Amino acid sequence: MKKYLAILTVAFAFSYFSCSDDIKDCEKNNTTNIEVVNASGSSITVKVWIENVGFTEEQQIANGASYIYTNVSATSAELWIDMGTHWYWSESHTLTACEMFTFTWG
Repeated sequence: MKKYLAILTVAFAFSYFSCSDDIKDCEKNNTTNIEVVNASGSSITVKVWIENVGFTEEQQIANGASYIYTNVSATSAELWIDMGTHWYWSESHTLTACEMFTFTWG
């Protein structure tokens, strides 16, 4: 009986630990990805403002193309477009961890 109980205990422990949900890195680090799609008809330069982080690097995106900012802090984000003489704020979004959010310009 003790042997059966020991085997049952080991089997339970093994199944409990092997079936636990793995936490994704993006959940653990509270990060997400942001895709910027250019549907404007011409090439654009964009940057994204991330709350508590600041601006991302500027990216040149051809018409019909996109760029993905990866492992971005999941807070508030704003899309900014270079209008030649000034930067134009387009829209904002509150991000959640592991989300793939898309800003579309055009």
